[in-house]
Amino acid sequence: MQPEKNGVGYPRHRLHIRCPPSQPILFSTMKTAFLSNGSLYLSGNGSDYTEHLSDFAQQVRERHQRIQERHSWKSDNPSGEALGYNLWNRVEERDNHLPMVQILSVCTGLENDLFYFLSTPSVGGLFRYDPEEQHERRVFHKEDLILMDLAHHPEREELACSVPDDMGNSLAVVSNRTFHLDFLTEGDSVDRCPSWIPGTPEELVYQTAGIGLNQDHSYSHLAPYSIVRLNISTAQQEDLLGDPEHDYMNPQMDAEGNLYCIRRPYFRGGFRSHGEALKDFLLIPFRLLKAIYGFLDAFSRLFGKQTLTNAATGEKREVNGRDVYLKGVKLDANVDKQEGKETAVVPDSWKLIRKSAEGNIDVLASHVGDFRLTASGHILWSDGRRLHLYEDGVSQKLYSSKQMMEQVLPLP
Repeated sequence: MQPEKNGVGYPRHRLHIRCPPSQPILFSTMKTAFLSNGSLYLSGNGSDYTEHLSDFAQQVRERHQRIQERHSWKSDNPSGEALGYNLWNRVEERDNHLPMVQILSVCTGLENDLFYFLSTPSVGGLFRYDPEEQHERRVFHKEDLILMDLAHHPEREELACSVPDDMGNSLAVVSNRTFHLDFLTEGDSVDRCPSWIPGTPEELVYQTAGIGLNQDHSYSHLAPYSIVRLNISTAQQEDLLGDPEHDYMNPQMDAEGNLYCIRRPYFRGGFRSHGEALKDFLLIPFRLLKAIYGFLDAFSRLFGKQTLTNAATGEKREVNGRDVYLKGVKLDANVDKQEGKETAVVPDSWKLIRKSAEGNIDVLASHVGDFRLTASGHILWSDGRRLHLYEDGVSQKLYSSKQMMEQVLPLP
């Protein structure tokens, strides 16, 4: 069956180390890594994960701190206390927040090394890291540059990546030695997660979604993600998988021609229909009451150390109201703590599927937030805070962490 183009027919174009709070469950002999909230965590053979802090990131933070100290007299009073009062009439300390420095994407190279893109408020840079020598080398950095979804070529010294623009994302190829960027796609779409196809050095697969525009050419919504195969030499494209009801994401192919990806219910985002707008209007009184209750509940937690829900019984509950985002969708950060059970943060509707070269589709796992094919033919995947290894039809739990795993990676 021929899938619809882009799902619904929208136009498509062409060392400093510290340990995170975590709990090892079972370790295999393979080395792995994961990204969480802009931080990179690396494991050794049978050892716990440690956070890798880039030397460049440390220099950025130290430089920012020196600037703050140099100008601190502007906000200090003669007694040495910072000026200003907070909501509870207590003196606030001056803002010592360090600039946000994040690793946006990481991949392995040709020589058992790692490439990652590091973003700061002013510049972005590609870095090469040797885990054995624990040596970091800056390949390049440029102002206002962002590269995402790094995928190193299996033979050449270049990487495929996704580059955001004003509205969407385009695919590009960049050298791993100097800044030289060649764009592969362009247009009103979001092109993400390129992955090279084994045995065909000129071809890759990626996910794409057309951008719906209003009559004034402003952003309306995103069409469902579908999977496309691209020959970078001829610019020839082939639609591999897509339908109006699902997003197909993070595609990867093995040497036998099997396509692996995450399938989830279509997340529209952006534009609201007239029916949704009317529903929001009618729900305003209830949401106001919910907001008032939330404020009183926060007050109770702050001073009574318990929620209003459990105040009558005196039970206390750990509360973490922080939401997490994964692949553009907001997830409940507390779902894995409900009823004292260890459950997945990622919904059950997020499936890891395999489409064979003959077109047959099999569901391999549920609650899948990210995955990578390993060199041995196995699948490393995460359900949010737990790491699994899929081997011979069975998923084995490797690791559990308090960190949200946004990207997982098998290491050489």
